[in-house]
Amino acid sequence: MEWGWTEADCLKYCYEHGYDWEGLYEMFDRVSCYCCPLQPVGELRKLRKHFPELWNEMLEMDKKTWREFKMGRTLQEWEIRFQFEEERLKEGLSITNRDFHTKLKERWNDATIRTSD
Repeated sequence: MEWGWTEADCLKYCYEHGYDWEGLYEMFDRVSCYCCPLQPVGELRKLRKHFPELWNEMLEMDKKTWREFKMGRTLQEWEIRFQFEEERLKEGLSITNRDFHTKLKERWNDATIRTSD
């Protein structure tokens, strides 16, 4: 900050001096914020895909709290959504249309019913 550098300036300097964080900054916007509920959904998808050990750690943390993780949903519900997205994409079906969202809500409801029994 004292030098008036932007985040991009700092990253450039670090790259020039051999720091690359194994490509994490090429994949994610903010590396240290992996478990933040404010991160974009796309970042969560990437985390789940490329770092399943961290994703599983977050799922365990999610089980221990009464708070919702993001947009009124638990992380368990986001896991259900991402699994459903993968299924649909394999079948060549949309993950952005009304049918997807209707069936996703059914899955979330089914999961809620099973966990409350």
